[in-house]
Amino acid sequence: MGLAATQARFLAITSRKANCEFRSMELAQQKLSLSRELESATQDYEYAQQATRLIWDASTQDGDFRYALTADIMMSPSELNGYIPSLLSRQDGKIALNKNYVNAVSSVLTDDGGIIYNGSVVYKGDANYDTAKASAFTDFIENLKNNRAISSASAKKMLQDDGNGNKFYTYYVDAGVGGELKGKEVGNVMSINSMLNYVDYIVNNAASGYFETGSKEWELAKDLVFDFDRHDRIQSVWEAELYDKERGDLRVDSNDGSLSCSLSESWNQKDGTTCLLYNGSYCNDATFDNEGVAKYSSHAVTLSDLLNEDVSLLVTGQQNYTMVLQVITDALTNGKNLNANSLITKNVDEWYNEFINDKNDVDDYYKLVEHAKDGSDPAAASTLAILNYVDKLVKSMYRLLMPDSKVYQNSIKGNPTAENMNAFYNALLNTVERLRNNEGYAEEKNYRDISMFFSQNTLTQAENAIAAAENYNCWVKSGNEWAISLSNLTEGFLTDFVNAMDSFQDNCLIVQSANASRYITDNPYIMYDVNVVNEEDSGLWESEFYSVIFNNLCANGYYENQQIDDKSYLDNALKNGQLFVLSKDKDNYYYQMRYVQSADGHIMEEADSASIAVAEREYVYKKNKINFKEQQIDIENKRIDAELSALTTEFETVKSMIAKNVDKTFKLFQS
Repeated sequence: MGLAATQARFLAITSRKANCEFRSMELAQQKLSLSRELESATQDYEYAQQATRLIWDASTQDGDFRYALTADIMMSPSELNGYIPSLLSRQDGKIALNKNYVNAVSSVLTDDGGIIYNGSVVYKGDANYDTAKASAFTDFIENLKNNRAISSASAKKMLQDDGNGNKFYTYYVDAGVGGELKGKEVGNVMSINSMLNYVDYIVNNAASGYFETGSKEWELAKDLVFDFDRHDRIQSVWEAELYDKERGDLRVDSNDGSLSCSLSESWNQKDGTTCLLYNGSYCNDATFDNEGVAKYSSHAVTLSDLLNEDVSLLVTGQQNYTMVLQVITDALTNGKNLNANSLITKNVDEWYNEFINDKNDVDDYYKLVEHAKDGSDPAAASTLAILNYVDKLVKSMYRLLMPDSKVYQNSIKGNPTAENMNAFYNALLNTVERLRNNEGYAEEKNYRDISMFFSQNTLTQAENAIAAAENYNCWVKSGNEWAISLSNLTEGFLTDFVNAMDSFQDNCLIVQSANASRYITDNPYIMYDVNVVNEEDSGLWESEFYSVIFNNLCANGYYENQQIDDKSYLDNALKNGQLFVLSKDKDNYYYQMRYVQSADGHIMEEADSASIAVAEREYVYKKNKINFKEQQIDIENKRIDAELSALTTEFETVKSMIAKNVDKTFKLFQS
């Protein structure tokens, strides 16, 4: 019985010992697996640390603003994108649109860019393509609004009325397809072309009634229009319903019903005849009383016309402008106790009357107007024209370009520096000197006499004076006719002002000969800091923004891609080349680019700190979990080792006992 019991105990210990060894081997395997798991987690974490994301960088000089890249931030007008859209496209160039956009576009455009118009599809090159585009754009905006792709407020900003009850949305036919954009890429900094477009936008919308009477835009528009017949001081140029929005000029119909007529059709030489000419043609049909004396007709041009076209003033007979020009000079030089700020803050009637009250030898402004109207003073009409030109030159340039000056309702306020004001006044004084047509200093003439080169025929004299005026920055005399280019005067003022502001570093110089002069407007890359009248009213920018989208849809076609609203998808699609960005290049066309080249650097790739932080948390969690398991395995291993050690000792003891029992048994049977 003792031997059998010992053997049973031996077998039990052997079994337990084998089990401990197996368990130890199993734990070792688990620990090896945990090591591999930790290695994998470490590799994943190291890889995650290299993770990047695409962002939209809207940083400005005022701060650092970065946002996660989304399709919405690229295709919704805002300060974040400077009101310049960026579009998503696949490799074939078709633009990716979400469902709302597709619903809005599908009834207006085919997926290959054809315009659905009057029941048929119109493509570029068809006779009525431009008409179809303009009409389709209005439907496009209306559909975007109805499908909640844009807000009603945004659509309302773009809405205009043609005055006949027909509503339409402002459309820029060349935006995004070569036309220079007016978008606020660098705050309110604009090139000369953008500034002229902004002037047209303000004036045209005031004329159409889009800007309410008395609004800041409406007040600015009044000073951007050079009205040379302000004898009715209450009525504005748009209330007269003579404003031609297409040409941007106010014109009086001629006898044959046309908007303008040639010089020969209306010319009648009388001293004091004063006419405004636009690219060589009358802006007005000069009317005459029974005695043949010219009356002062209504005509006007805009600041944009003066800087972009050839606008000239023609006067019969030499007039003496010493009175009105001296008043202006005295104001600018603080002579005669006159206040230069009146030139800026008061209307022409107020400031002129204020000035002449200090002079005993001149009639008041209203007498000047009466003489201009009734023809009793041949010099009155042209003097009044000069007076009104200077008045609008001062106000339009000040409101647009003087730093820190803003347009408020019915007034101008601001705080330009003394240096700014000196530059402004210097430019105006130079302009006043160019307007003088008397003998200059040291017996030099302030005008150019070309009479000797042409016949003394009255009509020829007038035509030659007008033709030659654009070649000079002063009056041109041909016989008894005098002409001056108001366009050259305006460009000269802008040149002198910008030059003085820039400490004369642009090498621009205005001399008597226009051909020998270098105007600041000749450089399209000079940027002007324009005082946008109402930065909250982004109708101009939004209209252009959606015009860009529409024009590129017409040019490239579109397809539906619901996933572009998913940021993860958008990031991956752009990184792996599944999607590209259509972005504006220097020539103002849109081209397909990789995201790293597009959107003027707005799209950037940066370390994905959020993903890295998540990966780090996951790594720490996995590492702690693995470490805990390893600790448990180590504890279990120690327990097993202790048990195995005890079992080994017991195993050896039992083994020894069995050997002794066997030896005793053999000895017993031998005896």
